[in-house]
Amino acid sequence: MPKVSRRLGVERPAQQAKLEVVEEEGVADGDPAVVVLVLLAGIGVTQGERTLWSSAHALEVLAFNEWPGLTTLPEIISAFVCPNHPSLSGLLHAVSSRMQEWTGDGALNGYQSGSTDRCYKMLAAVYHALSDLKIAYINPPASFEQDGQKVRSPDQVIGGGRCGTCLDLTVVAVAMLEQMGLHPPRGRPPRPGPARHGIDD
Repeated sequence: MPKVSRRLGVERPAQQAKLEVVEEEGVADGDPAVVVLVLLAGIGVTQGERTLWSSAHALEVLAFNEWPGLTTLPEIISAFVCPNHPSLSGLLHAVSSRMQEWTGDGALNGYQSGSTDRCYKMLAAVYHALSDLKIAYINPPASFEQDGQKVRSPDQVIGGGRCGTCLDLTVVAVAMLEQMGLHPPRGRPPRPGPARHGIDD
């Protein structure tokens, strides 16, 4: 970016860039776009502004349900974890019932008990609640992306369809753990393979 001469004698507060936000489900597939940055200088009321510098940058607008994979910002997988999704309520009740059966206490109280064993029992109860749904494996949603995959929402996974990928199920399980007050690290193995999760001791 070129230096701006002080002789212009005009100072303006920095303006924040504004991007038009596309509705969540407005982009069904990735789409190329261009962002143009322009630096303007005011040179008088009648003469308006003149461009000091501009630069165009290509970018890819992701579909609302697209995770770009390990190549770019893999950590944004966390954006698909929805602990407050209404479709989880029934599953959390099933987890609570199992905890009541196993421990005599159906509370989903995270780390409050101070018991590592109770945390692992809650994790096991989540596993059993999902297993009881008999969710079938299905390939990721069809897409034209070369990296990453599209991620199904919790209602698509545990609702009427009851189908999902390893990643879909992991995201649902992590959302349940978050809602219960457990804080699972999210990650993927360094080489291709199924998604995985765990909980902090």
